[in-house]
Amino acid sequence: MKVTPFCAIRPNPNLVAEVSALPYDVVTYEELKSQVMSPKSFFHVTRAEIDLPEIKNPYDQSVYEKSSQVLKSFLEKGWLVSDKNESFYIYQESFQGRVQTGLVALVSIAEYKSNLIKKHELTRKEKEQDRINHIFNCRAHTEPVFLTLRAPAQLREVFAQAMTDKNLRFNFTSSDGVTHKLWQVESFSETKKITELFSEVPCSYIADGHHRAAAASEVSKRLGNTDFLAVIFPHTELLVLPYHRVVKDHQGLGWQKIKLLAERYFDFSIGPVSKKHEFGVYVENQWLKMTAKKNICDDDDVIKTLDVHILQEFFLKDVFSIIDPRTDKNIDFIGGTYRGLGGQAGIEDYCQQNRDYIGLSLFATSIKEMMAVADMGLVMPPKSTWFEPKLRSGLFLYLIN
Repeated sequence: MKVTPFCAIRPNPNLVAEVSALPYDVVTYEELKSQVMSPKSFFHVTRAEIDLPEIKNPYDQSVYEKSSQVLKSFLEKGWLVSDKNESFYIYQESFQGRVQTGLVALVSIAEYKSNLIKKHELTRKEKEQDRINHIFNCRAHTEPVFLTLRAPAQLREVFAQAMTDKNLRFNFTSSDGVTHKLWQVESFSETKKITELFSEVPCSYIADGHHRAAAASEVSKRLGNTDFLAVIFPHTELLVLPYHRVVKDHQGLGWQKIKLLAERYFDFSIGPVSKKHEFGVYVENQWLKMTAKKNICDDDDVIKTLDVHILQEFFLKDVFSIIDPRTDKNIDFIGGTYRGLGGQAGIEDYCQQNRDYIGLSLFATSIKEMMAVADMGLVMPPKSTWFEPKLRSGLFLYLIN
């Protein structure tokens, strides 16, 4: 795998916490507007529509032009500054006792096109075009793609040697409880060692950011750049959380009718979801459990054994006539602790606020399942994985020359 050091654009050291923001796609417009937001928040770059209240379409060209203007102003005001030396960076996130440590680097668009950077999801054209417009107008990769790989044994040791107090550039805890640290690796010997170590890795995998990677590839045809910005983590350090569903029940089926329609494929009981092939159903203000019958669980097929596939093929399609969850307006998705069970915008709250919806909780897809699907050149159903903690935005950028 080819990794390349670069001169990162980073927040002024005194403003790191104030500039940093959640990824552009994990908060709604309404949630953003309800916040008291610092003028230095990176949301003003990634979600510029919040500063254009007269614009109702978030994909309007004026939004992308505003993003570009705000990014330039952040640079002019010194809220963002450029490093002078091409460097690698080591980015660490700590959350609820877990730590994940990855490399911030430029990665090869040619390797993305040749599938050495492997995908496991299809992209949606309108979302891909949105990121194309954003990157092209800003002339920058403002948010990294989240990659993972089967890491060489020496990686932890190499990282540890570079993670010194001298190299530490920031250490702060964001409002969501995640602690973020960044070390800058400038020395020739250390960057050479990292480059050589990663060159031994045959491939990597997109964990999150399929639309950003596809957009970066497309923009490169116009601007001629050969790389895009990524953070690369060992797969053993990552946590995959469930990606739940909520479905509009137009017919008002209720629990008894749903059970009648689905009992050919599922057994029903009461209790929490605790393992693969179990699904929670929130209907009529109560949680019930359905378990897939063995005859529909083909554990010899990497796709058909996935819970997201089983739920789609034997429940959502069969009971609710949802054929394509990527485009159907009657299904929505709730991931991780930002949108998880018991959260402010979780399944229960969603269904209580939208009385004609039922909720569906899943056991998490494993990272090994994700990698197996990508290795076979296949794709998962949409919204199969939710990685957390998310990569904080605004902490490092790459300007396209």
